[in-house]
Amino acid sequence: MPSGVFHVRLSAGLPPSSFDTSACQSSRLRFGKSAIPIPSYNLSGNRIIGRDKSMNWLNRPWANRGGFGPLQMPPQGFRREVIMSLSHRALLACGLALAAGSALAQPSSPPTDPNGTFSFLWENDAFAATDRYYTNGVQFSWLSPSSPPPWFDGATDTTRFFLGPDSQVRWGLALGQTLFTPEDTERRVPDPSDRPYAAYLFGAVSLVAYSDETLNTIQLQIGMVGPSALGEEVQNNFHDLIGDGHAEGWDHQLDDELGINLIFDRKWRAVSLTGPRTGLGIDLTPSVTLSLGNVATYAAGGLMFRLGQNLDSDFGAPRIRPALTGANFYDKRDGFGWYVFAGAEGRAIARDIFLDGNTFDGDGPHVDKRILVGDAQAGLSLFLGSTRLTYTYVIRTEEFEGQDGLSKFGSASLSWSF
Repeated sequence: MPSGVFHVRLSAGLPPSSFDTSACQSSRLRFGKSAIPIPSYNLSGNRIIGRDKSMNWLNRPWANRGGFGPLQMPPQGFRREVIMSLSHRALLACGLALAAGSALAQPSSPPTDPNGTFSFLWENDAFAATDRYYTNGVQFSWLSPSSPPPWFDGATDTTRFFLGPDSQVRWGLALGQTLFTPEDTERRVPDPSDRPYAAYLFGAVSLVAYSDETLNTIQLQIGMVGPSALGEEVQNNFHDLIGDGHAEGWDHQLDDELGINLIFDRKWRAVSLTGPRTGLGIDLTPSVTLSLGNVATYAAGGLMFRLGQNLDSDFGAPRIRPALTGANFYDKRDGFGWYVFAGAEGRAIARDIFLDGNTFDGDGPHVDKRILVGDAQAGLSLFLGSTRLTYTYVIRTEEFEGQDGLSKFGSASLSWSF
């Protein structure tokens, strides 16, 4: 056997209350990828002597005050013994180590949360004192407690691979609407080189799986683009309410079209640090997103930085897609928390119905979209007990040829966990 460094690896699985010395019979010496069993030992007083016929004898201390440590492999042919000095306290510590080793060997998974979450989300360019491009978005959503739905038990191995086999699972429903207008809303016949009028009314079903380190979301959106999405009625009635003028060009919006989109999103907590005294933490969360459908087809990558307290209560502030969004749920059991955040996302876009126009009508309103679009955002999240409040300010790069400057808007959300 070659010389080198090897470690002692104890088999785990017994809780401290049921520990006895026979558990150590399954101890193994770890050398590289090999596990060398110790099939027999003698227990005499406070000394345990182990022996393996294939190794002659071992003669090194097996435990010390600092816990189990590396043992140097003596040259081959040297007389060796393993001697363990175990008092009653050491036996108890061994049992605790077995149980702790079992827990550490399992993937990190948060405790089950018995509360569902309802969220209301409003995005509007009025937060940035403008009225153009992406002008309004509203979404109502509900996510279940973290227990899988009955039909998830029959999910395929492939689905479980994408969502995480040991994650907590939530499922949810959402209803939303987004509105888009050109820069000049006073013209009855819009400028053909400006962004078309468009509205999207959709419902969504989501499946969310998460651990302490990752968040995976699969969402299916089905809705209507066009007059049936009620964009004209919502915008102009709201303008009547606040005493603002009508947008005059809705007669030239995109035609009715059924929209179907499938979205997959994955986030990782790449860095997560918390001060031991202040409870102040930071985390850094990269994400990737893939969207497929006739409404929007794109691939995206983003990065979010957060600073605050109780960061593990959620994965960031919610948004209406496409966006660098967090999570529509949070765990209220952590009590009071807050954080400030900043992030950015870039998208490579193959299809955007709100710029490309209707799928089967090449003569309808459309403009030449930009393939690469980016968002930069910053904001604040505050949660106390059952309530979470977030605000995000967003700056978006130009989305089509001829666009006059950046898009700017705000996003506010209010969530209740119950």
